Amino acid sequence: MKYTFDPHLCVLAIDPASRGLGYALFEGPDSLIDWGFRNIRRQQKDVQSVAFVKTLLSRYKPDVLVIESFDAMNHAHRSVRVLALLNAFASVAGKSGVRCERISRHAVRAAVFASNKYAIARKLALRFPETKRWCPPPRKLWLSEDSRINIFDALALACTYFAVGTEFMKSRTA
Repeated sequence: MKYTFDPHLCVLAIDPASRGLGYALFEGPDSLIDWGFRNIRRQQKDVQSVAFVKTLLSRYKPDVLVIESFDAMNHAHRSVRVLALLNAFASVAGKSGVRCERISRHAVRAAVFASNKYAIARKLALRFPETKRWCPPPRKLWLSEDSRINIFDALALACTYFAVGTEFMKSRTA
């Protein structure tokens, strides 16, 4: 199957966490449509997370779902539950007719030119001023990660997809 890269694609990026998931919806690389964090702390977190992603997919009908890529070479520090959840999101996207792309954290850092999540969040808050009030301050070592960072992780995944989207498509057509 041949893909062509359209810069005006509707792209939904999802970043799951232990307390819920961050999401960002773009229509083209500079048009942020919706973003947020869905707090899921009750029983059956995975079922609720998958149901929420199904809702986002049916409501917005994106062309592409972007999630983080994990493999043995990536040395990812994500729980087995989150890894299984990412695979469930990809499966739901496939059943909905939405193409799923996986992007590594290394590719995000290279595309955004920042070394950590909080530096990436600050850069993205400058690029998308409407998100500035949700940008968390840098984390102190003794604090747990702010859940708002997952919004910016999702933003970064989508921005990276648009930044390197032509390379994705070139590799698919080869």
